[in-house]
Amino acid sequence: MTESDPRKPIGKAFIENSKEQSFLDQKISFVFRGKLSQHSTHDLDRQSIQIAAALIKNGIVNMDVALVGGFTITSTSLALALMMSRNRLIILDSAEADRFSFIERINAEAIFIDESSLRSDVTLNHGVKDIYSFESSSEFKIVTDKKITKLELSESNQEAKDSVEKFIDENISFNEIGFYTTTSGSTGVPKIIKMRNSTFYAKLKWATNPAGPQDLPKLAAKFGPDLPNVMGHINNIAAFANFVGHIVVFVFSILSEPEARKNILFCDQKDLKNSLAAAAVCKSGSLWAYVPKMLEIVESKEFKEIKLPTVSLFLAGGAKITKEHIRRVRSNFAASQDGRKCHVLKLYGSTEMGSFLFRTGLLETDEIIESTDGIFCSNEGYYAEVRDKDGKVLPAGEKGELFVKSPDLMMGYIGFPDQGEWYEMGDEAYLTDDNHVVVLGRLKEQITFVNTKKSNSVELEDRMYKAGDFVKSVIVLAKRNENAFDDIYYIVYCDEADDEKILKHVEDDVLLLTKERPKVIFVREPFKMLANGKFDKKSLAAKYLE
Repeated sequence: MTESDPRKPIGKAFIENSKEQSFLDQKISFVFRGKLSQHSTHDLDRQSIQIAAALIKNGIVNMDVALVGGFTITSTSLALALMMSRNRLIILDSAEADRFSFIERINAEAIFIDESSLRSDVTLNHGVKDIYSFESSSEFKIVTDKKITKLELSESNQEAKDSVEKFIDENISFNEIGFYTTTSGSTGVPKIIKMRNSTFYAKLKWATNPAGPQDLPKLAAKFGPDLPNVMGHINNIAAFANFVGHIVVFVFSILSEPEARKNILFCDQKDLKNSLAAAAVCKSGSLWAYVPKMLEIVESKEFKEIKLPTVSLFLAGGAKITKEHIRRVRSNFAASQDGRKCHVLKLYGSTEMGSFLFRTGLLETDEIIESTDGIFCSNEGYYAEVRDKDGKVLPAGEKGELFVKSPDLMMGYIGFPDQGEWYEMGDEAYLTDDNHVVVLGRLKEQITFVNTKKSNSVELEDRMYKAGDFVKSVIVLAKRNENAFDDIYYIVYCDEADDEKILKHVEDDVLLLTKERPKVIFVREPFKMLANGKFDKKSLAAKYLE
């Protein structure tokens, strides 16, 4: 952080200085963690309905509730259940003492806490009436005055469903709902969730044919474009379903005032036009997209034609985001609340976590962008090491491969009993003295120049993006030659009229880094995307390098 940066480190998270008078006061809060990939959405939904029925039966409704501790599939179901029973959620991601002090500020009436997080040296004296403790997916315990009462779940799925539907019909207005998902199949996943005034509600809607992306603009208009709710478009369930609940919770913890919580659009990168049309109807205030597709979205013809209203927050998934990416995204929007440009938040590790492994602070000025490029702070409970080729742990500042560890890590652990072991990310990185992570790019994409200096494709792509906004998308490919260094290929998507400008930029700027003239291949169509929202480099390499 620079000296002018208003953020203050708290543990391994950032929180805004509350003296700054704007809608972004205290905007970095705590992140809800969880792993969903080991469980089907059907299991998740059935469990959440059973829990909601038990909460309603026991009168645990319309309360301010804090979730604290190690989050798993159980707590994800619990979060959904609390939404359905009209409880207001505050998500904390650690049970350490300084996190409990946060409870006093949010005036929680009750706490759900993982039993493993209960500590004898933590005193809960902030007016909390009850502590609810859960042990497994089938059993909860209510802890009151040191007496433990079990919260029994219904054995009948139909009975639980009927109970929850009746409660929602009587207590939650349907036309206040504002969160839509488009999923494949009929799993009973809550299709419509409403978030308003820091309250999370849910409306259960079972459908044999879920709404498709073409229906989103109509749905948005039907349910009210002016609601400060969340608009989610998840067409690719495999890529986004593990993730969407956590990113929504995170955005709501960033934008702390209800008036600032505009609709959040999860861009369907295979159906951009309908996604943006829905966002325009809903007056979306936030966009989420994987890098590097983000530039194509914000600079697309569809985007300009639809005239999407001002967006104050752009969430960029993945480590591969350059300074030029960020600046160009910010140049397309101006924050509607205070006149500043769009804020950008970089996220990393979503595939591995079903949440975020690391994240930046909000990138709001050129100075902050320059100083934090590639730097991610670890969320509580996640650990990082950088190792060399022999597996030796490297000290701060030395480059190597990034390894991560967390009880919530889901990649590599499915079906294996060795949870908690270190997971190999395949990214080149180094740690700062403050134990933050600087991700440099994929190890397999390292490039050796003619002077034997090594770099990464991210650095090379950043150089090309600096040519100007007429560079729509860039991919760098490399092929090892007989001299043991790499021939560099730039695949550039642009208009033919801009070819000469790009070639001149290569001569003036790119050669300063590479010392060898790269080959530039111009294409006139957008790059093919994989199901996970990333560019299909293998097909491009097969087409242009072989």
